[in-house]
Amino acid sequence: PSALAQEATPSAGPVEFLWETRGDPTDPLGNHAFLAVAPDGAIWVADGDHNRFLIFSPDGGLIESWGETGSGEGQFDFTTRGWGGYDHGAIAFAPAPA
Repeated sequence: PSALAQEATPSAGPVEFLWETRGDPTDPLGNHAFLAVAPDGAIWVADGDHNRFLIFSPDGGLIESWGETGSGEGQFDFTTRGWGGYDHGAIAFAPAPA
């Protein structure tokens, strides 16, 4: 990585595993490889198989499911071209402008 990337990326430090979920048994998560923590502490998980994000509270409670399959507003297609068709989505949060 470049010196800028190393300088701009803080170390996460020790990590403690607090909870785990596979989603609702009737609507389980699929290809949920990426997550991000929002500024308010909510945990956003990209559900690649279902083209949506699940939003959890810091203690693991489901807040909401957001998005659906499609190409319109609030819709996603997480199919990864060139990687065998696996469905992966990701999200990141930027600091608020000053």
